[in-house]
Amino acid sequence: MLEQRIERIVQGLILQGRSEGLSQGLEQGEAVGLKKGEERLFLRLFGSKFGEVPQAVRERAAAADAATLERWAERLLSVDSADGLFED
Repeated sequence: MLEQRIERIVQGLILQGRSEGLSQGLEQGEAVGLKKGEERLFLRLFGSKFGEVPQAVRERAAAADAATLERWAERLLSVDSADGLFED
């Protein structure tokens, strides 16, 4: 009887851990997906406005977070050269 009770508690804890792990994994996956989408959009817009995207810009975009990439993409609308794009 005590063994069965302990087994149910352990199984409940395992299920709870799996559920929490799944939720955390989904959140991380969404964050990575959002970042990749922002990066892809920024690079595409950059290329449309200025032509070929230099490797340095690609590397900078890869290192930036989603919020920064979104800010840079919006800034593309108002800058005349790539030099002013990254100024804060």
